[in-house]
Amino acid sequence: MTALNEFNQELWDLPSIHTVIARAMSREDAATFKFDADMIAQSHVLGNLALFAVEKYEGSWDLMVKFHNLDAKGHNLSPAQLAVALNSVLNCWRRSLKEVAAKQQVATINDEEYDFSQVQLPQQNKGGNVGQVVTRPHDGTYTFIHNNSYRVLKFDTYKKSGEQFVSYQNGSDNTVSFAKCGKITVDGDLILWGSAYSKGEQIPLNTTQRADLRAAIEFMCGMGAADQLKAGEAYALKSGHCFICGLKITTPSSLSAGMGPICSESWAAKHSLQTA
Repeated sequence: MTALNEFNQELWDLPSIHTVIARAMSREDAATFKFDADMIAQSHVLGNLALFAVEKYEGSWDLMVKFHNLDAKGHNLSPAQLAVALNSVLNCWRRSLKEVAAKQQVATINDEEYDFSQVQLPQQNKGGNVGQVVTRPHDGTYTFIHNNSYRVLKFDTYKKSGEQFVSYQNGSDNTVSFAKCGKITVDGDLILWGSAYSKGEQIPLNTTQRADLRAAIEFMCGMGAADQLKAGEAYALKSGHCFICGLKITTPSSLSAGMGPICSESWAAKHSLQTA
């Protein structure tokens, strides 16, 4: 019995469960992160997913079997109990990743194994217009060439406000070394801050740095879906991580595509018209 088989396939068929898992696994504390009762109490989505997980549990862990039986008898489960259930789902996912890694060699690309200079990256050598309204790209991390330099930008939408935050790589590790420098509003206005922020550190940005960042961000936002995909694939090849959710890629085919199968479906659904 594999880890994922502890729950009925109906649970894994829900796009929302993969969204929740992806967000949890992309956190800096992903290895130890746990959902708690307050999170469940404050989110109907998490509460409903946890309850559905209880209903679809088919494993042998005594506590989850108890929750399953209580739910079947019509008893209401507490936020703390539902948090345990959702953490059980997350732990199943973690174990499944280890199972995959144990069965096959993890695909990694480094500068010695892959001639990164041969990747056809989207590139531009002229800055964009300051203050222009931009089209927000798909959430993800992208590598491209701007003003003859490699740039790595990360875009992440904040659910509550709908604003998309922008970060740039500010260190050697292209999976965690990012500084948040501004945001794109729901109306497409690009707002750059006077300072960037990375792990609690404030990094002042001078006028030249802000103009350079703005031009790079506007160039990225001006790409069509095909060039966005190239920039995402380039990031995945360099980092070994999915450019959309940030999870480690464990198969060569996914590495070549730049993303795993779940994120690939999400990308295709959003960009099918543009890429057809």
